[in-house]
Amino acid sequence: MTTISASSEQTHLAGFDTHLWQFYWKRVGKPLLWLVERLAGAALFADLIVVFVSVLSRHLQFMSFDASDDVARMFLLATTFFGAAAAIGRGETLGIDFFKERLPRPWRGVLEACAASMTTLVSAALSWYAFQLSLESMALTTSTGLPQNLFYYPMVAAAAAMTVFAAGLLTRLRTSVLLRAVGVLAALAVCIAAAHVLAGLGAIVAMGIAFVLCLVCGTSIAYVLGFSALVFLQVDGSFSGDIFPQQVASGIDNFVLLAVPFFILTGYAMEANGMSKRLIELLRRLFGGVRGGYDVVMVISM
Repeated sequence: MTTISASSEQTHLAGFDTHLWQFYWKRVGKPLLWLVERLAGAALFADLIVVFVSVLSRHLQFMSFDASDDVARMFLLATTFFGAAAAIGRGETLGIDFFKERLPRPWRGVLEACAASMTTLVSAALSWYAFQLSLESMALTTSTGLPQNLFYYPMVAAAAAMTVFAAGLLTRLRTSVLLRAVGVLAALAVCIAAAHVLAGLGAIVAMGIAFVLCLVCGTSIAYVLGFSALVFLQVDGSFSGDIFPQQVASGIDNFVLLAVPFFILTGYAMEANGMSKRLIELLRRLFGGVRGGYDVVMVISM
């Protein structure tokens, strides 16, 4: 499992168009990445403030902020999706290259183009369906009176940024490589549609085929799941597309998950001020000399 990055070997294999890529990166990609990273950081900071004030007020028995949990969850969604967009912009998403590396070199660029195309498609679909869902939920509120559509606006903006970043990956590739990738994807789409209409291919089977295809292309793990879900929704036809962003958001929209970014933030703070090194050194001196002492140090330090 490796990160998707513009290495020199990939540049040679995929046939990068350096001029077009540099134009995109300087004019669009780099400024957008700067903005997305600041938005993710601002959302995390705002989330920290909301949780801190809410916990402190409850502990000191001051006034209770009924909507604090909903606001914290909203900022968590914004942090997650803008962080994911920044990861795509930096090329730090995780994908499986096991299958792609075993194919002939001329086909690796085509598979990379297919992976970028599927990432772009999933991001665009997420942004569009989230926008539709935000319009449909304008009259809805949470149990604390907070407008429900506020939870989907960060998803719309972040998914739009993901679309731009994923489409920007295509600017690295030559036109011939892109045309072959489009041909491969179109042929597979026609085959699946024909099998569904003529042979009654089930939605589960179509989803499985899409899943395997994404893995072979080296698509990022999150987008493997997203693309497979989209194929299932389109082939099955009994579900509205609005369920796609709704289910994506529900997997993250959990107050307990607020502990994850705060835990990571605490770890960074301990590393920056040297506290973690001093803590490990103290425990090593206390328990390092006994049998299994290093295991004890690891457990207590956590």
